[in-house]
Amino acid sequence: MKKRKSGTKKAMLMGIGIFLGGMGWFGTRQAQAAEPSGENTPVVENLQVVVTEDQMQLQAQCSYQDYDDEKGCIMTLYLYKVGDDDAYIAADQELSYARTGQGSTDPVPAEEGIYQASVGLDYGNIIRQINSQRYYRVIRSEDRFQISEIADPEQEENGNENLEREEEIMERGGCRHVLEAVQVQEATPVKDAVIAYECTLCGEICSYGEVPNSAYASFQREVIQAIENAKEGEVVISTELWVSFHKKVLEAISERTDVTVRIRYRYRGASYELVIPSGTDVSGMADEKGFCGFRYLEQKLQEAMT
Repeated sequence: MKKRKSGTKKAMLMGIGIFLGGMGWFGTRQAQAAEPSGENTPVVENLQVVVTEDQMQLQAQCSYQDYDDEKGCIMTLYLYKVGDDDAYIAADQELSYARTGQGSTDPVPAEEGIYQASVGLDYGNIIRQINSQRYYRVIRSEDRFQISEIADPEQEENGNENLEREEEIMERGGCRHVLEAVQVQEATPVKDAVIAYECTLCGEICSYGEVPNSAYASFQREVIQAIENAKEGEVVISTELWVSFHKKVLEAISERTDVTVRIRYRYRGASYELVIPSGTDVSGMADEKGFCGFRYLEQKLQEAMT
């Protein structure tokens, strides 16, 4: 593996999305991992960054279609702020299953700069990402913020100088990196997956990054496997990091009427143990976003017993 290098702003942005026909598709490659088929890909539309009515906060928004648990993925909406050398997540929101739905991240205080909206699709063994067709420049005007669409922040700032510089690089035998995200380390229940941004033209690895929320998704998958593969009796789940289940875990628990699930976890520095007796139906306890916290689950079980 090549030595890690710092990528330019354009390289990092291309790493976030390889643009095809104006819509960015970003996929982490993994050896022998099957690409999700078109029929397993929900439709994402109207992906954009907007300023709130008070013109003081920002959020990412999108509409989507054909998203259900049969698609085999978890979709998360992201608001990215693009820096000089990288991009970081300013806000994120997991999207709820819906035949036709709309989603938005929680508003965050606006700051001047360049932003982009993105939707990540976690298929377990592969992560794909859809980016907004445009970047968004946010500027402050007196006591309010204004937002405008731009095609390419680097080209807008540097104009023809950027094109001349790229031509000069090519003349010297260099490479205008076109990056693809390659998964180099799988997610575990305690660590996010690691991806390398590798140039598809010259093979150089320009930077590394983590896949947000992939550790949490790995934890959910391992819990489901433990429950499904358990013999009659009891399954013990221990975690120092996580305090909630996705509804798929709740469904797996409810289907195993012959298994008691004991969850040992930490919350705000204290240790807790939650016991879900065999035969307990917890499949309907997830909230509208498809999640259920351990503390809430324990409260509901206690209420049911009284």
